[in-house]
Amino acid sequence: MLNYNLALTNYDGSERFMQDLLEHDGHLPAFEYERFSYNHGAKSEKQDSHLSIIKFLFPFSPMPAGFRNFYSGLLNSSGRLYRTISDFSSSETDEELNTIIARMFADRTADYSHKLYNGYAFRMRPYADGYLIVILDRRNEIHLQFNFTLISLAVFFVSLVIAFFICWGFSFWAIKPVKEAFVRQKQFIADASHELKTPVAVIGANADVLEQEIPGNKWLEYIKKENMRMSALIKDLLFLARNDSGRLEMNPVRFDLASCCACAVLPFESVVFEQGKKLETEIPQTPVYVYADESRIKQCLVIFLDNALKNSEKGDLVRVSAGMSDGKCFIKVFNTGHGIPKDALTKIFNRFYRADTSRARATGGCGLGLSIAKTIADSHHARITVNSVEGKSAEFTLYLNQDLRHRISKLY
Repeated sequence: MLNYNLALTNYDGSERFMQDLLEHDGHLPAFEYERFSYNHGAKSEKQDSHLSIIKFLFPFSPMPAGFRNFYSGLLNSSGRLYRTISDFSSSETDEELNTIIARMFADRTADYSHKLYNGYAFRMRPYADGYLIVILDRRNEIHLQFNFTLISLAVFFVSLVIAFFICWGFSFWAIKPVKEAFVRQKQFIADASHELKTPVAVIGANADVLEQEIPGNKWLEYIKKENMRMSALIKDLLFLARNDSGRLEMNPVRFDLASCCACAVLPFESVVFEQGKKLETEIPQTPVYVYADESRIKQCLVIFLDNALKNSEKGDLVRVSAGMSDGKCFIKVFNTGHGIPKDALTKIFNRFYRADTSRARATGGCGLGLSIAKTIADSHHARITVNSVEGKSAEFTLYLNQDLRHRISKLY
């Protein structure tokens, strides 16, 4: 903005200066510029000294009239110079001057307005049988404005870089308490899970002993059920805590994905039958070999199956598929039933998130299963996709590269 305003100021000053020259037949009006009245024709050393001081102190200010390098002369009707009124104070040769004037004459406009040619501003008006031309050398001003623009841009970008690094440094200082709190939170979850693991196991063992002495006690059944739920929650928390701390161990091997899926589905057949639901499997008879941690992949499938059973009703269908598509192995679990709301699709992999808290409490969910499945998929450079129609169906698919040997070995 400053550069723009200075440019306008210099332009207006040049316009007024040339207008005054035209009105005074090409002569410098001494009554207006008498305080800058130097002999215009050959600059003295004193004038050069004054001009240098002004340029140094005010490099972008309008040039005083007495210091301007200008030319005025008379042209005939064909544009040829026949008289010089005021000559340039600089060393333009006659050939250069004639070339400049010829080009300016060719570029003149019908209203003889202010124009610019190679850093020379010029105006002309009809005079006698020809024209009066006034030429003002603005090369220094344009050069200074250009340099000022470059300097402004350079200062701007340098300031931007400095501001970025300052903000970057302050950001570390600002998030340090949050980072420390997050680390303490993860450490607390890991420590609490470890500390709770033993008491929960003792409670379970004691409940089994009491069940033999007090068979059929409903209160004891409640204790065992909640103890099992607490044990599963602690196990999940320990898994996520080990992953957060980078201590999650993987044992990748080459195994048959189809056989792994069949083994994982088998225990669910009785559960599906008891709940009055239908179970279908589409597992190939031929081996589908992958290189991964078999127990973790099986755990991921179990999570998908458990999620499908919890979000379906009596008579609904649960279908498990496995195979290979586009060079990638996949495990797919589809179920009809409640489906997943659209606004929950991006949140279901968050820890402790439950789309329907009332149904989750009824089925015993705690919102960690899909988060664990996502952790397993990420550790295998795999991908989980979700397709759902709310109130109708949901489908979870785990895609695995057929050979992850070289990628998993870099991590474990």
